[in-house]
Formats: sequence, structure tokens, C-alpha cells
Amino acid sequence: MPVSTSKIPSPSQIPPFYCCYLLQSDKKTKSFYIGSTPDPYRRLRQHNGDLKSGGAKKTHKDTSRPWNMICLVSGFPSKVSALQFERAWQHPVNSKHIARDHTNLLSLKATGPRSKTARISSLDKHLAVLRALCVHTSHYRLKLNVTFIDQTAAEVWHKNKFKLPSIPLHHSLIDAFSVEPVQEEYRQAHGTTLDALKKLRANDNQHQHIYDITDERLAACANPICGICAEKINFPVQEALVCYNNCGSIWHNKCIANQLLGERSSNIIPTRGQCPSCTGILIWSDMARDLSRRIGEHIIESESDHSDF
Repeated sequence: MPVSTSKIPSPSQIPPFYCCYLLQSDKKTKSFYIGSTPDPYRRLRQHNGDLKSGGAKKTHKDTSRPWNMICLVSGFPSKVSALQFERAWQHPVNSKHIARDHTNLLSLKATGPRSKTARISSLDKHLAVLRALCVHTSHYRLKLNVTFIDQTAAEVWHKNKFKLPSIPLHHSLIDAFSVEPVQEEYRQAHGTTLDALKKLRANDNQHQHIYDITDERLAACANPICGICAEKINFPVQEALVCYNNCGSIWHNKCIANQLLGERSSNIIPTRGQCPSCTGILIWSDMARDLSRRIGEHIIESESDHSDF
């Protein structure tokens, strides 16, 4: 029987968890690998040969194993966005996702006359490229999370050798991305990087409370009315966004998006703002992720209903 793919997120659907990661060889400390995955725990086992299938050509040699996953970046709005970030991190030369002045500051140069790839063999530069990507206009509004599992990597990040800006001056840290050094918490409790990633996978329920609130609110309201335009929301599953604070207000997604952007904003997508009812803080990426989840579940249910006939 063929395996059903109906539960696999499409490239445009917001995945429950998808990250880019940086590996460092334990034997050859100047050897690095950048990849992406929805399951960093399983992926690291593949790279180190614990699982027969998967891995990568660059990481399969025993002379470089074991590999350590020293940091990962998550919070992407889609798999496509994560893959674009991964490629820019792998190939920073002439990348449109890195500002030209940052490229010059990092002295990123091609390795040959016909090459467009910079050979980076230092942790400082890999993390500097990561920082340059995070502060670029195409990424800093995504509220990405940079998680460190290695203490040295966290120290290099905070050292900021190339003095790149943390974020644009008109944004606060939480608007752009957060840096979460989990080294001590996970290492003390679980001992190894692999155990840390396993725990990270098991605890990836940071959005579940939002899902619970919105599901309960929409289930209790058969004919929701938008709290901004006062019009009926005809298709709540596909259109409605809910305040996940205490008030449970419901809006059309376009209405609350325009409200959070404000009249003077030239941006298309908001990052955060206050609920017009309770003034609680709303993070746009959290609400968009919830909406994507509901649409995905609705599609799966519809396909299941059709398959019964």
C-alpha cells in the first residue's frame, strides 16, 4: 500500500518545526556543514552514521565523524523560506540575502575565478554570516530563533568579532530574532548534544497553547463577527485570527494585519502589535502559524471525507 503524503506539509505551509543547522567535526574542528531539517535529532544521527539511510556526502567519512550540531535556526514561515536561508548560509558570496557592506566587511571572496562559493573554515565567519542573514530585511521580520547547543559557539556569537549590528536600530531584539543559549540547561539535564536535540524535539510545543485557545474560541462561536470591521467571517478556518491572550477577540486576517501595520507603514506583513481589545501583545508569526495549521488540517479532513466515497 502506498504511503499517504496528505499529512506532509506543502512547501508553502508553515511547518510545525523546521530548522537550519550548523555542524562542526569533532576530529577536524575547521570542518563545518550547513543543512536543514524538520527533525534535528534524527538528522544528526544520519550524519554520524547511526542510521543507515540519509546523511550527506560531506559528512559520511569516518575521518570527520562524529559531527556535533552546535547551533540551529528555527521559526521559518515555510519550508521554502528555510531552504532559501540554508542556501544563503552555505553560499554567502553575492547572496541577495546578505547586505553588500556586510559581505565586504566579512571579506567573503570566491575560491577561484569561476567559483561563486566562499570557503569558510572558521566558526567566527560562519556565525557572522548567520548574523548578517538574520539582520537582513528579508529575515529580521520573521522573528527567527537562534539556538546554541555548544557553549563555545554561543560565546563566539556574543563576541561578534566582525562587529555586525545585532538588529536594525528601529527594531528591538524580540521583534527580529531571539538568541537562546540552551547549552547549560540541556547539557546538565541530559549530558550529550544528541540527548539535548531529543529533548528539544520532545518539547517543541511552544505554539500548542495558541492552538488550544483558538480552537476552543472558534468552536464556541458558530458565526463569528470581526471585531474590527464588524462583518461576518464567512470561513473562520481559512480567514479568522484569534487573540491568544485573555480576550479571545476574532478578526478577519486582513483586518488585524492592517491594524497591526498601521496607516503609515510601508510594509506588507506586520511583525507584532497590540490587540485592539485587550492591548495584549500579538506576534504575527504566531498567529500566521496557527492559521496555516488550521488550513492544513481542513485540507486533510476534506481529502479524508472525499476518500470515503
